[in-house]
Amino acid sequence: MQSQYRYLKDQSGRIAGNVPVVVFIDWPNDMMTNYLNLPLREKKDYWQIFGAEAYANGIFPAFHLKDTVGSPTATDLGMMDFFTTYTRFYKEHRAVFKDNAVGTEAVRVGADGVSASVLVQRGTGRRSIHLVNHNYAQGIVPQSGFTVEADLGSCPRRLTMLSPDRTRATSPAFSCRQGKLKLTVDRLDYYNVILV
Repeated sequence: MQSQYRYLKDQSGRIAGNVPVVVFIDWPNDMMTNYLNLPLREKKDYWQIFGAEAYANGIFPAFHLKDTVGSPTATDLGMMDFFTTYTRFYKEHRAVFKDNAVGTEAVRVGADGVSASVLVQRGTGRRSIHLVNHNYAQGIVPQSGFTVEADLGSCPRRLTMLSPDRTRATSPAFSCRQGKLKLTVDRLDYYNVILV
């Protein structure tokens, strides 16, 4: 949904200026009906893939807690414990996701089914590379040992890789020459953020 998310962010910026953009599953419609009918594991997968992709493109997902037409709530669906745990990552790293524009830097990923984006933080110029895994077969199919290359214009001194799927940050080895960054990602479950 990267192109749709970027379109919404661009349109919002054109109309309202630099304001946060939030996306949600509208109701009542087929998309909400389909979401409500997913098994519990797939509901979680949905947010770990498409919620992460919203964050990776500079917008914020409104996790579905309750609607106004009487559908089951997140508590009814057994999702609240997941939301409580999952959103902790975004709260702890809120500075990474705040006030970003989608960067124009080219990113190449050596794994099929992985979307990549660069966010540039307004005011600081800090960049982050976001990787979202879309390889799915009745559950996420982790990707490992693949390269990521980005044309950044300048070389970083270090990298930090964060993920809601890991318990701690890592510092991946990388090479960089004339602003062309290259690193190998050891593992991508749903979502990795590489702070440059």
